[in-house]
Amino acid sequence: MSAQTPIRRWLFPQGMLRYTSFLLMLGAGLAARAQTAYWTGGAGNGFWHDPGNWDLDGLGVPTLPGPGTNVVIGAGAVVTYLEPTAAMPVGPLTLAGQLWVSAPGLVVDGAGLAGLTLEPGGSLQVTAAGVLVVTNGGTLAFSTDSSLSLDGGAVFLTNHPSGTAVLNIGVNGNNNGAGVTNRGGHLVTEIPVLLRGRFSRFLHQGGRLELRAGGGIYEGSNDQERPWLIDGGEVFLGDFSISRTTPVGGLLISNGNVVATSLRVGTHNSRAYATIYGGALTNTGLFTIGDRTNGATSGDRRIRFQVRGGTVVSTGPDGIVVGNQSNTGVAGDSVIGATLEISGGQVLAEKLTLIRDATLQNAHATLALSNPGALYLGSGGLQAHVGVANTSYRVYLAGGLLGALADYEIGADATLAGGARPFTRRIPSDSPEASPSGAHWAAAAACSRRARECSC
Repeated sequence: MSAQTPIRRWLFPQGMLRYTSFLLMLGAGLAARAQTAYWTGGAGNGFWHDPGNWDLDGLGVPTLPGPGTNVVIGAGAVVTYLEPTAAMPVGPLTLAGQLWVSAPGLVVDGAGLAGLTLEPGGSLQVTAAGVLVVTNGGTLAFSTDSSLSLDGGAVFLTNHPSGTAVLNIGVNGNNNGAGVTNRGGHLVTEIPVLLRGRFSRFLHQGGRLELRAGGGIYEGSNDQERPWLIDGGEVFLGDFSISRTTPVGGLLISNGNVVATSLRVGTHNSRAYATIYGGALTNTGLFTIGDRTNGATSGDRRIRFQVRGGTVVSTGPDGIVVGNQSNTGVAGDSVIGATLEISGGQVLAEKLTLIRDATLQNAHATLALSNPGALYLGSGGLQAHVGVANTSYRVYLAGGLLGALADYEIGADATLAGGARPFTRRIPSDSPEASPSGAHWAAAAACSRRARECSC
């Protein structure tokens, strides 16, 4: 996932333009942005490359959008970019109708402005032969009731100001949301991608997705009810966060190979979910479940990371932390708790920590392991803390497999299902304690690389 696909290969087939000339044009800035090309559809064929479909500055002059020309496609219009044109890059594109990109070479230079704006009703469709590049712009906005779909093809959002520009998919609030769907295409963004709105959604169904500047679910007003779904292909999420969702929303992985450089689940004042049904998720950095300070104290505000299948791997030295911050509100674990639930598949981590450390307050963490799930830990082991006030942790073992990537200790009390009594922490490896149901708890050196597992 680390290799970055050269944009030149997509843009310039058969020598359409020299790549060096393209870069010089971008570098020049194209400061003059006075002209605007409005779609009229006057030629009656719907083709972008026909001058008869355009009006320059409302003067009734049929002219193709040229370098630096703003482009406006209004509601109700249906436009097809079917043939490459040398009149590139155009200026910022505002779309309220439908635009089908079915050829390579469509380049939009934002010149520091919003290079691409999808207004309500705007629909951008990229087909197998299509390539769209949006570059040198500011924040991009996909309004409520707008959509981007890739059925093959490629979209590159590149060369935007670092630290300031983002892509907002939808707007915060109780609305219909906006949508992105990728079916076998290649979507690359070099700005953070922020999914907002109660019913906004992101569906990746094969192909390749690269969030080189990260992103995630950033709705701040309502629990988001549609998922960020990954169902196949190769996905690089970068630094990824999930603010607030319903159980059917959140990050949902059912297939594919997914890599993140950090993953934070539950960063707002409400509940949040991530559910893994299949595929492989590898996170190389910070991995937190329940990472907020403002958990509200009414209703269900719990954070859940659920593994039902597939493989989750945390390669960072701190492993996975459940309950990473103190909350300002006082409530029990049925309201503001955070849970790692493994009921299928497998989780591999260097370490698992329930409650980050003993300085926290108003925080609750749970590990729930059951058949046929498996949890493998490295030398950091399983550690749990009781904080300053109103802080708790729970370890429920109802079957499943607790395994070892290396020798480790368990610094947590645990309860086996079926009426078993809690087991004290750091049990010597040569004296496993048996529960009334006959299951056993083996910790410390008994959770060794040779033994491979601690059964329960």
